[in-house]
Amino acid sequence: MYPLMTSASKAIMDMSRWHDVTEKLWMYLRRDFTDFRDQLQELYPRTSDNMVQRTIPFVWNLARQVATLYLRGPAREFYSRKGPLSDELQRRISTIYTSLECDQVLRSAQEQLVTLGNATVWVWPVPKANGVRLLTPPPHHQTVVMADPVSNDVRDVLEWRVKMIIAIDETLSMAHYGVAKITKEEAIWVEGPRSIKGKGIWAEDGSNPFGVIPVCVMRDADPAPGEWWSPANESLLDTQRAVCFDFTDVAHVARLQSYGQAVLSGTNKQFAEQVDLGPDTVIGLPDERMKFEYVNASPPLNEYMHSTEQFARTVSAMNGMNPATMVNKATGVTAIAKQQETADRETQRQRHIVQFRKTEDRLYELIRTVRNVLGGEEIYPEAKVNVEYRDPSPPIVDELHHSQAIRMALDDGRTTSAMEMAKRDGIPLPEAQEKVRRNLEETARNRTILVPDDRVAQGRVPELEVAS
Repeated sequence: MYPLMTSASKAIMDMSRWHDVTEKLWMYLRRDFTDFRDQLQELYPRTSDNMVQRTIPFVWNLARQVATLYLRGPAREFYSRKGPLSDELQRRISTIYTSLECDQVLRSAQEQLVTLGNATVWVWPVPKANGVRLLTPPPHHQTVVMADPVSNDVRDVLEWRVKMIIAIDETLSMAHYGVAKITKEEAIWVEGPRSIKGKGIWAEDGSNPFGVIPVCVMRDADPAPGEWWSPANESLLDTQRAVCFDFTDVAHVARLQSYGQAVLSGTNKQFAEQVDLGPDTVIGLPDERMKFEYVNASPPLNEYMHSTEQFARTVSAMNGMNPATMVNKATGVTAIAKQQETADRETQRQRHIVQFRKTEDRLYELIRTVRNVLGGEEIYPEAKVNVEYRDPSPPIVDELHHSQAIRMALDDGRTTSAMEMAKRDGIPLPEAQEKVRRNLEETARNRTILVPDDRVAQGRVPELEVAS
């Protein structure tokens, strides 16, 4: 039996590893291959500079392929306890979301969630402009102190520290950072240049006038008791490294061992250096015991590549992605692979939808709180957000059968024209219903113009005339 490890050193060791893995994944998500180049230098300190490095953005591509909730903007409706907010309020809130580039920010947050297992969106107040800014700092730049150590609820956070960039020195090509300490009562810079250290972030006296820590948290899995963040995705980091290293190694081996090496046996070095090589020369060996030949290593490169591809395929599948779209991009199978991929991802997609619907509610509540405090009045009311995400649109293999399938669903009552339009265009259902109504009215007017009125009234409209 192994004793339970309850020492602080064990917790620090685990947190240090989580921080290191998360930081490396964050770099690869941004297509920064510094980690790979450093590892290559450690493995081949004498020859790495002569190797043609092959970097493949595995993490970046996986994040972009899986994080699709906000690729096509969802439809949002805001409801208070009395019902939907007024059209004027809906338009004003929609304008704010557009100006904040909310969909782009949430898409970036989902990419972090897919890659790092954690993501945050900060509703950062900007008092000078009476507004807010949405920020997505990486999880490894943040630390959290809980009032209740077994809780993972934002409402139980005692203190939150986040590392933020505060200035860029273009002369020295350097970025200056500060560390913000934020509680429900206080918001100050605790680390950074002398010009900001100890000063308030949103108020001169260092107070937090909003009474909340304005952050949304998303996790890929529930953290263990006593932990705040979800575990880091180590298998993804291992795969990213393996793909880059294996492709680089295979290329290096092929370059060094794919040619025939001339070997002269049974002689001294001086005589060997005097031998001329070439298709128009003849090599004469003075001693029958001497031997001249070309030696080729013939390394099993195909086996190495097959092993690497199988590893990448397996990890892709475990992360909710169809391996066919990762390694096989042949045009003949791409459409079918994409359709299958949509089905394979549905479980993970639904998990993310649950996460981000909660995030949408908290995001609006934080934006509302900050704007109301800065404005000095109740500008925006309490409300919940009804979010309808647009389904992924896989390539249509057969347009005719696709249209017939939709028509059959309409006839069977499984969908409506408005529901299909809302899904396709990413608009609220009431708006889609209104658009369908207007389209039908316009179609009826066009039919009246093209076909005599008496024949329309009698219902005797030839199909050819209706189509025209």
